[in-house]
Amino acid sequence: EDRYNRVCQLMMEKKWKELAAYDELQDALSKNECFAEFQTLKCNFPPTFKVTKGERGYLYNQKRIPSYTDRILWKSAPGLRENVKPFLYEPCADFDTSDHKPMRGAFMVITNSPKESSKISRGLKRSDSSIRRSIQNLLSTSENTVYFVTISDLSCTNLTKRSSATINPYVIFWTEPSEYMHKFKLIKDSKFFSFGGSKKCPFIVGAPGAHLNTRVIKSKLNPYWGDDEFNIAIRATPKEMVLNGA
Repeated sequence: EDRYNRVCQLMMEKKWKELAAYDELQDALSKNECFAEFQTLKCNFPPTFKVTKGERGYLYNQKRIPSYTDRILWKSAPGLRENVKPFLYEPCADFDTSDHKPMRGAFMVITNSPKESSKISRGLKRSDSSIRRSIQNLLSTSENTVYFVTISDLSCTNLTKRSSATINPYVIFWTEPSEYMHKFKLIKDSKFFSFGGSKKCPFIVGAPGAHLNTRVIKSKLNPYWGDDEFNIAIRATPKEMVLNGA
């Protein structure tokens, strides 16, 4: 009973770091006692078990101490541990058909590197020397390059609704590192102007480090954003782009 009350007190105060001191999985991973070379994230949210079935949110069964029994673990190939970068990790609090709250996560995966690009270059036939030179020149330049991307006609299909939970879908556009990304707005019938000293362009460009969300479409399993357009500017050197998989 004392342990139950202690855990409940930490949850009420949202002291996730102190609650994590009781995390047996993190402790076992750090000691290499299970799931060798796998990783998981810290739990900065309420425990996912044991909750009352049929209830949204977190109504715990007082016969069990609330616990983090639902987790996401991942493992990378040797030497590529830093190529998997999580940016979302949270429970599905509205899921109500179990005494567990399932977890969801989102990851950015870097799929290439300058070494791999060099291998591609070396593997080209002699007759493709112009392509080889283009790749080498691209990776050797230190000048910032600005890529303007416009996304339109965006839709999702066959999203899954669980039980009585509502579904209000939206999409997030993100880069890693985040400072590569700028929001921009196309200015129609305007003069060209400078973007940070680079070539002139007919855009208003926002501060770096932003992420862009679509509008929320409520209660739709096949959302369509119609005529909405989403404008992104990505600014980095070509070598940085290859190194970070942007």
